[in-house]
Amino acid sequence: MSASDANQRLAEAVRRGDLEAARRALDEGADPNYVENEWTRHTPVLFTACADGNAALVELLLERGADPDVDEHVIEQRHSSWEEQQRWAPYEGSEGGAREGTITPCLEAALPDLGIMKALLEKDADPNACVISWIGTGVSTRRHVLRSERATPEARRLLEFYGARERIRRKPRAWRTPFRPREHAPFEQEGTAVVSGLAAAQTPDGELVVAAGKTVWLMPATSYFTEWWRREVQGGRPLADPDPRTARSERRVTADEHGRFRFEKVPEGNYYVCCRLRLRRSQPLQLSPTVHVEGVHQKVYVGARITVRSGDTIEVDLARIEQRP
Repeated sequence: MSASDANQRLAEAVRRGDLEAARRALDEGADPNYVENEWTRHTPVLFTACADGNAALVELLLERGADPDVDEHVIEQRHSSWEEQQRWAPYEGSEGGAREGTITPCLEAALPDLGIMKALLEKDADPNACVISWIGTGVSTRRHVLRSERATPEARRLLEFYGARERIRRKPRAWRTPFRPREHAPFEQEGTAVVSGLAAAQTPDGELVVAAGKTVWLMPATSYFTEWWRREVQGGRPLADPDPRTARSERRVTADEHGRFRFEKVPEGNYYVCCRLRLRRSQPLQLSPTVHVEGVHQKVYVGARITVRSGDTIEVDLARIEQRP
């Protein structure tokens, strides 16, 4: 069976709500991110499953690799005549006739189903997703999922637990510290030291969670990366992408199945070692006196500041970093 046929079978199965047929289509090579295109409507199969409230299908598609942040795009012809299109085109930047449309995220489609919302958020769906409506080439409105008419108080609390904020930042936070090439130059060379250790954290009930398969960063403790450490790692405020020149001085490895990591040929100097992992809450998340959600996780950083000298072999166990807004 061709990939195209498998994709069609998957789309039909999702529309019918047929879990086993969808599973067979995925086993035959269907793309879990397949988008049905119907002229002015472009709908991912995951969006359809969310809109239909089919939690089992949502779980299956996410398990097979569906992107939780996919959107449905709906485009509509705005003007009924060619004369109207020409009159509005200079203001709307349209080439073939002015259009209007809407981009709707899966989280909006899932409202107010807490189970489906949790499944998306556990797979790192953006809790600050917005419904975007536009006319021509300019965005006219952005509405946070938190403000949806379909969002119950429990749904809003769930979104807030995963990081949703009422005020949407249109741009990432800018770096305040300038990048100084001379400060980073010593860290761009090969050294003779080795840094290894364990990346892990304990849950409130004492279970040790190791960072198996997670990225561990070794960042020079320059003034530039000290801002990242204080504002993002310790403060929980994500920054914009760093200056691309930092790639020559930063190092990263993947922790093994036991959460162990190892950096070799490290030059001397001061460093931040850091990793981000997910911890399961020991208690259900209470959303209201009568509603709670089991099995939610929270993202935490583990890390340490270390000093490396030439020829050293350093063993470091990363400790959980308590964020202070």
